[in-house]
Amino acid sequence: MPIPKHHHPSLQRGEKCRIECKKLYASYAFEVIFVNDGSSDKTYAIIADLAQKKPQIKLLDLSRNFGNQIAVSAGINEARGAAVITMDGDLQHPPAVIPKLIEQWEQGHEVVQAKRLAYRGNSSRFCWG
Repeated sequence: MPIPKHHHPSLQRGEKCRIECKKLYASYAFEVIFVNDGSSDKTYAIIADLAQKKPQIKLLDLSRNFGNQIAVSAGINEARGAAVITMDGDLQHPPAVIPKLIEQWEQGHEVVQAKRLAYRGNSSRFCWG
């Protein structure tokens, strides 16, 4: 699961991804790949510390800021699993949708995409395709 990060020292949401994966899909081995996209703040140090403590956390450090899409591509290239779920560093894609994505993949879909249909306060509705 590549998660691009640029100047995001708080990794609580990324940790939520790891917890969601572990809690709901204990039968799958997984990795969370944080891609440090040239941050000049403490992002690298925070992710490196987390990666040392949690074996399923990986850190990919880009030499400079290449932008979100290049960071996601780099994370996908580093991924070793049978499937890849991409999420933004600010997690506008909530980890709670991970089970539905995996469910659709288990049903044989090669590509599963979630689309936000509506915004209501802090909650959103998603469709699958």
